[in-house]
Amino acid sequence: MRKQVIITKTVVGWYNIKDTQHNLMLNIPPKVFEQYFPDVSKDVKLRV
Repeated sequence: MRKQVIITKTVVGWYNIKDTQHNLMLNIPPKVFEQYFPDVSKDVKLRV
């Protein structure tokens, strides 16, 4: 199953993965994120 998600980076450097309705699905530390999602740009910006 494919699902569109929103990836944001928190102030402390962790990554939040949310669904398109902004419900938090996952909160991941940077090293784990880079290990499992190597194709995602490291330039994920804070969303204001």
